[in-house]
Amino acid sequence: MQEEFIVSPPETGESLLQQALAFVVPPEKAPALAHRLLRTFCRLDSVFSAPEEALLQVEGMNSRAVRYLRLTSYLSRAYIAAQAEPGMPLMDAAGAADLLKPMFLGQRVEIVCAIFLDNQNKPLMVEQLCEGAITTVPLYVRRLLKHCVDLDAQHVILAHNHTSGSPLPSQEDIFSTGDLALALSSIGAALFDHLIFAAGRLYSFSKSGLLREINEELLMGRKSSLALAREEERLVAGYPAGLMDLVWDWSEKDQKG
Repeated sequence: MQEEFIVSPPETGESLLQQALAFVVPPEKAPALAHRLLRTFCRLDSVFSAPEEALLQVEGMNSRAVRYLRLTSYLSRAYIAAQAEPGMPLMDAAGAADLLKPMFLGQRVEIVCAIFLDNQNKPLMVEQLCEGAITTVPLYVRRLLKHCVDLDAQHVILAHNHTSGSPLPSQEDIFSTGDLALALSSIGAALFDHLIFAAGRLYSFSKSGLLREINEELLMGRKSSLALAREEERLVAGYPAGLMDLVWDWSEKDQKG
């Protein structure tokens, strides 16, 4: 006779962990093992994201149990991702977070992810670009730009996680965001938002107003570069300043018209 499989609705994370562990360790040992894991790693999510070596040091754990916990984490990530509606337009950070959360579940290292959007802000693709801190893996920018061109994406939402537990952006995060916004503008795309995930909390560059400040600084920088280019061209050509200014003014009017 086949054993009936019933999972009772758990009231706590510990009871759920007990039921899961009972499949890979003797059932009578599962409650004590679940308690030891939570006592060692303090939080349920920390149990699933803990390094294999650390898990194996807990009394009662074995390699089969470690693989089972890791698989459970991956299945949870896939389940949440499957519930998202990638065809719906993304209008704010909350909608983007729903799509990106599965990418960061159980991550023990920093990763960089992105959502590529069309001109109606509908997601075209969600992808992990690289593993490592956003400031230490600059090559992801080249990959991101290539995806924008291949997909004809108009907007990008960047996201990365902080393993420190604080979602607040560092100076390096801010500088990297400006560099990326500038790189995207060079191919006619724009940075829609930059999200930072940390310990269940979220920071949005757009919602905080920081992205607007970055874009305003970039615009001022472009204007300054344009003015410098005008002056250099005038000096090289030997034209009077007034005449060269007229040429540039008419060019700007033609573009606006």
